[in-house]
Amino acid sequence: MRFVWRAFGATALGLIFGCQRPAGMGAAWPPGHPGPADASVADARATSAGALSVRPGSADAATAAAAAIRVAAAGDIACDGCGQAGTAALIDQLISTDHLQAVLVLGDLAYSSGSAAEFQAFYAPSWGRPEILQLSHPVPGNHEYASGSADDYFDYFNGAAAPDGQAGPRGQGYYSFDLGSWHVIALNSSDACRFVSCSDTSAQRDWLAADLAAHPALCTLAFWHHPRFQAGTSSGELSAVAPLWNLLYAAGVELVLNGHEHGYQQLSPLDDTGQLDPARGIRTFVVGTGGGEFDTSFGGPRLGALETSVTGSTGVLELTLQPGGYSWQFVETDGTRPSAASGSAPCH
Repeated sequence: MRFVWRAFGATALGLIFGCQRPAGMGAAWPPGHPGPADASVADARATSAGALSVRPGSADAATAAAAAIRVAAAGDIACDGCGQAGTAALIDQLISTDHLQAVLVLGDLAYSSGSAAEFQAFYAPSWGRPEILQLSHPVPGNHEYASGSADDYFDYFNGAAAPDGQAGPRGQGYYSFDLGSWHVIALNSSDACRFVSCSDTSAQRDWLAADLAAHPALCTLAFWHHPRFQAGTSSGELSAVAPLWNLLYAAGVELVLNGHEHGYQQLSPLDDTGQLDPARGIRTFVVGTGGGEFDTSFGGPRLGALETSVTGSTGVLELTLQPGGYSWQFVETDGTRPSAASGSAPCH
């Protein structure tokens, strides 16, 4: 059964942009990071925060449509008996109809231990198909760290024993790249930050501070597995990632995408203490709907920030990233697009 909860903060889905594929992802990987094979370098920085309000049919609208980047995202994906075949088929459809440029993979990819055998048996035939894999930007979740190292995860995406690759540097798993005018940051919360630290004195936090300083984009998105803030109570919130969230908030980042809680949530923009901040807060999407079984319940201090939730349905979040703003739509595997799980907003 599907439940669509209240939607008191999201606006109606904005402009529907054309399906022309832009000229490349604009990848900007760390030194030595090859990225997907079809990625190209671009550095088109946005200059206006009003891109969502252009007049349909105008030259500005045509420019915005050409610059728009379509992205799909979900985590908590593949197992024996999970629904990964359905979400992979949905991504195939979105690649064909909406010309996806990237797939953000939000951790817990192969249950229950992220082993090489589980990746080959469950992930490879679905989300690991070449059409999807070449667009994928993964982060690990806690299940990838069942052995303590996530070696099988890095082997799968980067190659056996490779020091770097699609999943970022081995043992670190954090990296960044550009999608059109947007800067995108992949972070690693490992198993509640136990194996890759998120602390104020961690290498990851220092790397993030340097990356944000080096990429002062108008629009920035970050993604990792464990939510800093959410309204789901099954998995809860992870305070250990606060140093990363606080840096992102101070830098004016727009969006954070997480998994871990097995359902869909969108939260109003929040500050570094989890309070509503419509002017400068970070909007959170929790998209633990890639195929794993559902376990979401709701409550806690962030319930008042919950704009919309969907439980009992697998699917993916589709984002349209354009210069100066973004729009979103949760798409279920049966093709349903709940109107409450959609909206648009400008960048800060």
